[in-house]
Amino acid sequence: MASGNNQVSIDALLKEYYDDGALVNETYMKNPLWALMNKTQAIANVTGRSFVHPIVIATSQGRNTNFTTAQLRGQQTGEVSYDFTVPRVNNYQDASVATETVLSTRDDRGAFTRAITLITDNCLRNLGLDQAISMYGDGSGVRGTVSQSDTLASSSLTLAIADQALLFEINMELVLAATSTSTVRSGSVYVSSVDRVNGVLGLEDVNGSPVNLSTAIGAAALGDSIFVINDQGNKMTGLAGWIPYGGPSSTPFFGVNRTIDPVRLAGNSLDGSQLSIEDAFIQATVNVAKQSNGQLTHFFLPYSKYGQLLKSQSAKVAIIEEVNPDVSFEGIQVLTPTGNVSVIPDRNCPSNRMFGLNLDTWDYIHLGDPVQMFDLDGNSWLRQPADDGMEIRFFSLGNVVCRAPAENIVINVNP
Repeated sequence: MASGNNQVSIDALLKEYYDDGALVNETYMKNPLWALMNKTQAIANVTGRSFVHPIVIATSQGRNTNFTTAQLRGQQTGEVSYDFTVPRVNNYQDASVATETVLSTRDDRGAFTRAITLITDNCLRNLGLDQAISMYGDGSGVRGTVSQSDTLASSSLTLAIADQALLFEINMELVLAATSTSTVRSGSVYVSSVDRVNGVLGLEDVNGSPVNLSTAIGAAALGDSIFVINDQGNKMTGLAGWIPYGGPSSTPFFGVNRTIDPVRLAGNSLDGSQLSIEDAFIQATVNVAKQSNGQLTHFFLPYSKYGQLLKSQSAKVAIIEEVNPDVSFEGIQVLTPTGNVSVIPDRNCPSNRMFGLNLDTWDYIHLGDPVQMFDLDGNSWLRQPADDGMEIRFFSLGNVVCRAPAENIVINVNP
């Protein structure tokens, strides 16, 4: 397996250097939900490691046609509220470049600058993509599932859903567990190749030699959940966590048992597997309008479903959703019973889900910038303490908060 960045890996230095203000924009490219979600700098609102988000789900029941009863119930009942204690989640990106590479490009005017830009761009894209994927997750960190038809004794791994391959990159170190919350099995493998059409990963060991899954992870089993090493349970909690399909379990979610009032605490669900996309949109907006005071502003869906929608005969209006002058996303608007709703395709959206959101109810709560360079000491690049190279680091410290789950819905669709 390759080690850091060397003379070969950055041979084609084609890009010009850009200023630090472009760092965050770089992570938004092709990641609509991550880009469009409101970013709230939470320094003033965070105590210790957590952001405390209160939500009121009921009010005093001191109403009655009889005054005495109304007064009694007004004294007996009050507001019903819960506090979601949402922790910040750390996500880091690191890259290095060898001293030989720095010196060998030193006399080529601007080459060293372009080398830094190339490496910086790729760092930002990788961290931004991971943030964008996590926006749709449940916090477990699951990237995919081993197919029930996989051959464990092979040096390749077949994914349960082919489009899950979009979530994997060459050189990732992977581990397995029986479920999203089970203990991680002993051993790991590295991704040597990605077949993004058929959903097959090539596997190797740390030395770059092909390895069998059953050998490298002895207890590996069909149907296992797949994680990047150390990710299990350590990712930010996105849409699938805040509005789980089928409703919440009784397991506390950020300290709250959401079965007390599933819709107001965990959003709406709709099985759209037997519906056309247009019918699913209409039913989703009706359900949200019926259950809340808000209305949907956006549908986010995988490209396969977006393509189906474009092929239909329903009336649509093309739109552009703009984050800032440098970043925008094309989509369409569809007419629903509660008005026009923007429809945006997102490659990070799971192939079996569509999400209807009131984006005004969502925030990415973070410290510092949404994505920030480790430069608080004034240094963007650092000398490696135990190697003859330089190192650059980025981080994101935050989590997703939904302020009104009832104003959002998750839709199950066929992959």
